[in-house]
Amino acid sequence: MNWWSLCCVALVYAGPLCQAVVFIDPDSLGKTDVTNGFGDVYASGDRGARLELGLPIVIGDSGHGAMEVTDDADVRTNGNATTLGRDAGSVGTLQMSGVGSSWNGRRGQTGTLTVGYLGSGAIELSSGASMTFYKAYIGGDSNRFPQSSYGSGTVTVRGEGSDIDVSSTLTIGHRGTGSLTVEEGGNVGGSSVRIGWSGSQANGVVLVDGEGSELSSHASVMVGDGERTVGSLTIQNGGYVENNAGYVGKDTNSSGDRFATGTLCALLWHLWR
Repeated sequence: MNWWSLCCVALVYAGPLCQAVVFIDPDSLGKTDVTNGFGDVYASGDRGARLELGLPIVIGDSGHGAMEVTDDADVRTNGNATTLGRDAGSVGTLQMSGVGSSWNGRRGQTGTLTVGYLGSGAIELSSGASMTFYKAYIGGDSNRFPQSSYGSGTVTVRGEGSDIDVSSTLTIGHRGTGSLTVEEGGNVGGSSVRIGWSGSQANGVVLVDGEGSELSSHASVMVGDGERTVGSLTIQNGGYVENNAGYVGKDTNSSGDRFATGTLCALLWHLWR
């Protein structure tokens, strides 16, 4: 057991043993699983908690996994992949709350967040919690090997100061079904944002609701981009979307025998400042 495993053990509470199977040490596949059965992991800043992992983390590998980060706790995956709901039938959930509660998953041009690859994944950020990654997929993944079906992912960013920062591409509904809600002053940003992208199963839904709530992109926001994809972006009650270019129902198949659909219901879509 190396030094970061010792650190993890000090921060983990797994609940009743009859319900929890939590793997802290990397297994033979070279990953940290939370969890292969039913389990919960809690990190709380009341004890100055810091959880630092040197390998990928899976929350809900083939079973049900849950993780909670609160009260100024600090989680660092240092460019390694973070996946919630990896295998079909699995469920992975992550709740983060409180100013200073953070998850740093980026290191240079590495660090991918996947919420609902083949299973079901959900993240809820509130009350000033923050996350940073290089890339993020909500519902599906960029895996080059086709699957018969993909998972579903849901992410909610709620409250002033709550923030997800993606330095490269943020995709909601990549072959799978993805949903992103930004409300009550939350903020989400990506270099580019794709809502419903790649494949007939892709369905992406984004809601930006309330004063101070913002979705931003340094490049473009694409709503329904790809063959037979569906994307929806709703901006309401003073919500704000900023980007340099916007596309709705953009078909990447020039033959014209496939289609993409996109809907945009907005009080304000800011294309250029």
